[in-house]
Amino acid sequence: MITILTPSFPPISEFGGPNKSLAGVCNLFQKTGIKYRVIAQSKRDVNPADSAADVNPNIKFKEVIRVGELIQEFKETEVIWINTLYHVSFSMKPLIALLFTPKRTVLISPRGELLKGALNLKKYIYLWFFKLGLVLAGHRYYVHYANPFEAEGSYGILKKYPKLVFNNVISGAISDREHEVKKDQDFVLGYFGRVSPIKNVEFLMELLPALPENVRLEIHGSIIESRYVNNLKQQVEKNGLSSRVTFYDSYNSSNFAQRAGGVDVVLIPSKSESFCHVFFEAIESRKLVLASTGLPWNPANKQVPGTLLDLEVNLWRDRILEVMTYDQQTYRDQQRELVSYYKGVFDTTNADTLNGIKKILK
Repeated sequence: MITILTPSFPPISEFGGPNKSLAGVCNLFQKTGIKYRVIAQSKRDVNPADSAADVNPNIKFKEVIRVGELIQEFKETEVIWINTLYHVSFSMKPLIALLFTPKRTVLISPRGELLKGALNLKKYIYLWFFKLGLVLAGHRYYVHYANPFEAEGSYGILKKYPKLVFNNVISGAISDREHEVKKDQDFVLGYFGRVSPIKNVEFLMELLPALPENVRLEIHGSIIESRYVNNLKQQVEKNGLSSRVTFYDSYNSSNFAQRAGGVDVVLIPSKSESFCHVFFEAIESRKLVLASTGLPWNPANKQVPGTLLDLEVNLWRDRILEVMTYDQQTYRDQQRELVSYYKGVFDTTNADTLNGIKKILK
């Protein structure tokens, strides 16, 4: 039995890469017969019984995480999988519970939280207390990284523990409906994700004025920092782009395809991503993607050149202008190449995830 601890989980919360990844992992476990249990947190205004109990009996949504209950859960499992470092209820409380639990295998997934850009003095102090708790509890620990970039670029406080490197699991569900090229309408670019500084959305405000007037930008995502969004809107006004930029609210995995339906190219301008589920969701929805080389998917350029580019306006402008000239067949041929790349990643990540989990289950 593997007990997975995560602050949020579908269907109560679908937004965010870790949620999508863990949902994929659970589907993989069910298909392969690996027993698991998920402990996640519900919101106080949501009835977990109405929202999730009938969906999957292996998922437990709790309004309050109690140490005593965690100790009991841990005694009934072989592997404990912690999926966050800074959420008190899902890192520090489990750590306290581990002090009173017989020896177990513990898998820790930092989920990018040990990368340099995610750290500050308060977090450094928190991590040293967390590390001290691990030492005192004395279990068998492994640290999971999504890719070699995260493993190499993470703060080394957990470096003494064996590491497992396997990527996040993607759904494998690719739409049968292929994109339709419409030459007589506006060309639509779409951004999907958190609207926050770390996602570098402001780069798109520099890009849009370099493109023809019939190119529009849709921004879909939850607002993380209202001041940042206000600055973006001020840029829109200042550059006379009000008629070409539209802000939409958040989306989830259920309505992503619908939101992306009218988009011609999905843009991902992040300076750095350890995984980026949107990259694969766009391919699932039969869209071409233009992303930064901060994503760990540069091999996609071998099948569709110009899929990942350095963050230079001229490079992105030229790629978009190129796609705008495509007829139906050219667009679909390139998108099918991205699907081929996607399937390779899907097979590899499933195999690597199972190998990693089976290693710690021994």
